[in-house]
Amino acid sequence: MGFPTRISRAVFPIWEFLSSRQLLKPEKVVSAEQFNLLAWQIIGNNIAGPFAWITWDSAGVRLASGESWNLNAETSKRGVSATTGTGIYTITYAATYPNDKGVETVFEHKACLPAPQSTTANLVAVGSLAGNVATIKISAGTSGTLTNSGGFAVIF
Repeated sequence: MGFPTRISRAVFPIWEFLSSRQLLKPEKVVSAEQFNLLAWQIIGNNIAGPFAWITWDSAGVRLASGESWNLNAETSKRGVSATTGTGIYTITYAATYPNDKGVETVFEHKACLPAPQSTTANLVAVGSLAGNVATIKISAGTSGTLTNSGGFAVIF
């Protein structure tokens, strides 16, 4: 039911099966309507929520990150960031990560959204993906020249 598979309605139990048991304290049990609403909200958040996010400074140093498969914030399960040239950064994730049952599962990002972070520079960030490697290019908004003049954040 967890990463890397997005949650679907099928993973939730059938309400009629749950409510077929005798209830000792019915006032403490959620109704079918409440349960179904909760299930749909979880599914909706799962579809819209990112698998990972990361912020870097202008030197390409990771400032903070979060990954849906890394609830204990283990360094070994984070992506590896690198600066490959002026204004060009990469983050490489492992080919597999354990799912909720500990089974190694092939992982591939489907999209990335970079955002430059600078209080002084007019920057543009562009991201591209190739399997488990994201490449981010930061350029000056007016000239298009690649630059290291600001940090950035990326969500996957």
